[in-house]
Amino acid sequence: MIVDQYYQDTRVLLKMQGTNGSQVFTDSSLTGAGVVAIGNTQIQSNAAVFDGANDALRICLPHAAQSLQGSDFVIEAVITTSQNTQHATIIGNGYAEFSADMWNIRINTTASNGLVAFYAFNFHATTPLLVSTTAVNDGVDHTIAVHRSGSNWTLTIDGVSEDTAVWAGDLDSDVHADIVLGGDAYYGRWFNGTIKVFRVTMAARYAIPFTPPAVAAYYDYAATMTLPIDESTDITKWKLTATRVSDGAFAGSVVTDTNSATLNLLYIDRCNVSMAPYYDYVWGEVGTASVGDLCIPTNTELTPYVFECTTGGAIGGGEPSWNIGGTTNDGSAVWTVVDGLVDPVSIGPKIPS
Repeated sequence: MIVDQYYQDTRVLLKMQGTNGSQVFTDSSLTGAGVVAIGNTQIQSNAAVFDGANDALRICLPHAAQSLQGSDFVIEAVITTSQNTQHATIIGNGYAEFSADMWNIRINTTASNGLVAFYAFNFHATTPLLVSTTAVNDGVDHTIAVHRSGSNWTLTIDGVSEDTAVWAGDLDSDVHADIVLGGDAYYGRWFNGTIKVFRVTMAARYAIPFTPPAVAAYYDYAATMTLPIDESTDITKWKLTATRVSDGAFAGSVVTDTNSATLNLLYIDRCNVSMAPYYDYVWGEVGTASVGDLCIPTNTELTPYVFECTTGGAIGGGEPSWNIGGTTNDGSAVWTVVDGLVDPVSIGPKIPS
């Protein structure tokens, strides 16, 4: 199972997935921000492509979610560029003139040097708070991230600390402007390159140094549970039931599958999740059995076994004498023992609702 423990703290998550040429970008966080493509910004090979000429993505967050004030956070992106233009803006909070409460991440502090700089106007209008020592304009993927933990600020490239600072100020205490990827229209400092992932987390997500996730591993809350859960059994059909104890969102949810079941794990710590073998029939139901169907006898205390249909046909009538050492004829259907009964498994809730 794969789940992001900081997903509830994720304010924006753009994974840039879509059809080549599409200008439809989706925020995969719980915020559900609107994303507007400006100019010719489009998806190519699951990356946002910016051509350096008036291309951008504007992320339209709810007003309260736009501020980064008074919280730990990580702003991170996977970028590729060969750009040499001085002060090209990769990420920032607005198109307006750089002024109070504005911040941005730029490449090339001087033309062609490839260094990454993080500017916070409330710190200084023209001096960056953080500057990398590594150049990233080499045409390969780099994960750039700005971290805040209390008053401690760090700029990392590919998980390695490049610069640190101590500053108790805030990036955005009042303006709450949209986050923009790809440039700023006021100065015309456009970014030429690709962004494969962009994420803002309102938590100190990483212990530095860290190994940046692969592009495919920027998770949301979805996860797949592979069944059967008990490798010692030959039973292949399972029933997964998840009941939310907090708001009922999962109440009554039942998933049955022969291979896997998908469960929203975001609130798994507030769920009661049970998993049990799934039986197509409790013997006595009239119908037609198909090959692969599972059945249990009426009296499971007397015959605690699961039977699988090996020859399909009509069932019902008088219950047969179950043969646990061979086959059982039931009308025109034939059953064979699969395994003994397996007790259901149940977990949660782990915290009070």
